[in-house]
Amino acid sequence: MKKHIILIVLALGAALNMAAQIKETFDSNSWQWTEQVSDLGKVYIVDGVLRFDTNTNIDIPIQKVAEYVSSHAYLPMDPSAGFVISCDANVDKIDDDKYFGIIMDYEDDMNFMLFTMSKNWAYWYKITEGRITKK
Repeated sequence: MKKHIILIVLALGAALNMAAQIKETFDSNSWQWTEQVSDLGKVYIVDGVLRFDTNTNIDIPIQKVAEYVSSHAYLPMDPSAGFVISCDANVDKIDDDKYFGIIMDYEDDMNFMLFTMSKNWAYWYKITEGRITKK
């Protein structure tokens, strides 16, 4: 009997943990991710996937990335409670001159944090008033 009670408690704990996770599939765009089109590229949702198509001939300074080629959403979560972010990214080609990443703590196009990756490097930037303040 004791084993059954322990198994039930463990099963309930696992179920509550899975229920606490939030997940965006982009099928319904329930978090209202923004889409945009410009000379630098386009950001759009199609077939349940958030897609970024960028013009690789144009170089964007890292502190301008939120302004020109990005998508934003306000997540239904409390960041002070701690969290883990995971995503699946399919990239045609990564080299040291190109990068992709995740914008966090977005206040506006001039104030945010950015995690980027290139072929051989990963960086964490803090942009304050349009300038890199931490790298």
